[in-house]
Amino acid sequence: MKWSIFRTGKKPSISIQHPSFGLMTYHHRRWLIFGGYFTGAPYFKPVSAKVPLHIVANAEGPTQAQADYFEVLETQYVSLFPEIAPRIKAAAYNGEEEFIFEDFSKDFRLQGMQIYTDKSNAILCELTFATDLAPAYLFHVVLDGLQLKEVVISE
Repeated sequence: MKWSIFRTGKKPSISIQHPSFGLMTYHHRRWLIFGGYFTGAPYFKPVSAKVPLHIVANAEGPTQAQADYFEVLETQYVSLFPEIAPRIKAAAYNGEEEFIFEDFSKDFRLQGMQIYTDKSNAILCELTFATDLAPAYLFHVVLDGLQLKEVVISE
């Protein structure tokens, strides 16, 4: 074990049982400001399922502010749809045909989320959605707190 840690330069992963997020695993990365991130799949009430989650934090665990944000996001999640839907349509418009969908909550599935902080310690969140209407693409919605900051589409 020591030899492989020395050889790869990676610290061993640490698992914790977080009261808000459940089982989380810490992954150390020297290039991140906080030194690493946690991964897990907590139950997210609005979608009635476990959702993959990345939280950028130090090895001590996610902060209370990050846990509080997750709880607020659960209660406000559906109220974000009226703002997210037109921004996704605008981002997906290719100049020729409009990207049309009927109901955001039915046509898009939450695939994962990432919670992190910026230099001013403001909490940011990226929600990643997939849809059968455009299966080759992922739609990344970036929130600054609960305010929509940007929509990015990736293949």
